[in-house]
Order: sequence, then structure tokens, then C-alpha cells
Amino acid sequence: MDRTNVKARKTTSATRRSNGRPGNAGFTLLELLVVILIMTMAGTLLSVGISSIRWANLSTQSRRMKAMVRYLYEKAVLTNHVYSLTIDLDKGRYWGEVQNTSDPCHKYLMANEEQKKEADNSPKYNELSKQKALPGDTDNEEEGPEVRNKGFGHSKDLLLKQTKLPEGLRFDGVLCEHFDGLEDSGIVRIHFFPNGYVEHAFIYLAKGDDVYTIETLPLRGTAEVNKEKLGEDEFAKAR
Repeated sequence: MDRTNVKARKTTSATRRSNGRPGNAGFTLLELLVVILIMTMAGTLLSVGISSIRWANLSTQSRRMKAMVRYLYEKAVLTNHVYSLTIDLDKGRYWGEVQNTSDPCHKYLMANEEQKKEADNSPKYNELSKQKALPGDTDNEEEGPEVRNKGFGHSKDLLLKQTKLPEGLRFDGVLCEHFDGLEDSGIVRIHFFPNGYVEHAFIYLAKGDDVYTIETLPLRGTAEVNKEKLGEDEFAKAR
């Protein structure tokens, strides 16, 4: 009698398991929809995360360059020396330099547009501002000291030390008011004068097809970061 009851109970339990939750028959439509929704959300978050990382690199470097612009402006005014933001377009690096001269005529105190044009037309200014050779970074060792004495040299300020762009980032060129057009190779300089004037410039910082424009603001001694590539037409209008 006991054995019969045990067998009956086992049969009843098995029947309940087979007739209960249909797990052995596969997923229900609702469960499949939930899984698809979770996978879609995960894919979207991953895509947004990767995009955020890409833009974060550009944003971080743009903010660093913006901070250096402000710092160079303050150094030029406080120390009464001409400074430059020096950019190596080929090697993807930038740093601050100070003019190695005590000649007050080299400080180009440009109070108005007329004085600025006069300085732009000066052979001495043109020779200095369009200098492509990096002082102290020349293959000709005998020429090095002469170049350093007449031009710009590396500042001892640790905040102006050389900075290398992270892998994947590059300079896509520089527009500056004393350039004839877009400079996309070599070493270029953007000058900061003791009277508080900063040369107007567009610095293009890129990663892949994404380009930021860092614009120096002459009368404000700072820079603005635009999350797009501003063209030469915008540069001409801003001047």
C-alpha cells in the first residue's frame, strides 16, 4: 500500500513539473522581447561610451591648450616679455617660449591697428615671426646660439614645457594673422605681447574626421574651443 502511494506521488510530481512553467519548451515571446531590449540598450550605451571617449580626448587637449593660451598671456604682461605658443605640426607637440632679447624694440607694443600694421611690415618682425627653425633644435650646432640669441628659446617655466599630443590626435593646421594662409607643416608660433595683445589664430586639433578649432582672442587674452572646423572665411571675418 505504501509503495503504491509513493509511486502515485512521484507520478503526480512529474506531471506537475511537466504541466507547470513551460521552461523546457523554450522562451516565451515576452522573455524574448526583454532579452532583445536589454541587448539593444547595452549596444547603445557601448556606442555612446566609445563616442564619449573619442570626444573626451579632443576636449581634454583643447582645454589644456586653452589654459596655456591664458597662461602665456599673463606671463607676457607680468614679465614684460614677448612669449609664443610654439607648435610643431609635424611631430604633434607644443610648448611655450620666451623671446631671448632685452631690446625693447622687439616687444612690439601695438596699441592700435595702425601700429600693428606698421609692425607687421617691419622686416625685423617678419623675420622673427615667420621663423620656422626651432631655436636650439637645429642641425647646425654653430648656428644654434645665434638663432637662440636673436629669436625665441624654451622657457624654464614647467607649465610651459613641451606637451606631446596623445596617440591618435594631430594638428590639422594653424591660421594666424601674420601667416599668408594655412600652415600645415613645420613649426609655427603665435605671439603674446607685453601690452596684452595676443595674435588672432585658429588652431585645428583633430582625431580622425573630427576637428576642433581653438581660437585665440586678441583683446581678451584667452581662447575659445569650437567643436567644429571653422574655415578661413570665418577667420577673415573675425579679423
